[in-house]
Amino acid sequence: TAVPVLNRFEDNTPTLTWTPISWASQYEVQISYNSGFTSLVNGASVIIPGPNPATSYTPDAPLANGTYFWRVRAYNPTTLKWGAWSNTGTGSFQVEVP
Repeated sequence: TAVPVLNRFEDNTPTLTWTPISWASQYEVQISYNSGFTSLVNGASVIIPGPNPATSYTPDAPLANGTYFWRVRAYNPTTLKWGAWSNTGTGSFQVEVP
């Protein structure tokens, strides 16, 4: 029997989700073509605004088949600083649309 492949989407606009951070007033999401995040999809980060920001992101434009890397970080309005990026080791996914 066929077994689903972890982090593989058969949809070229996959929804990426993360666990909420209680103090977050916004999130910054990056999707990249490489694990070093030197080549971002659409050339930029995406800001998910608050005051109660969503904890998911779906790309506006369809992604081509291939492997991508993603990460997210939260903004703390008390310290006026961004938190650390999420662990990129678990933030890779494949798009394989038949």
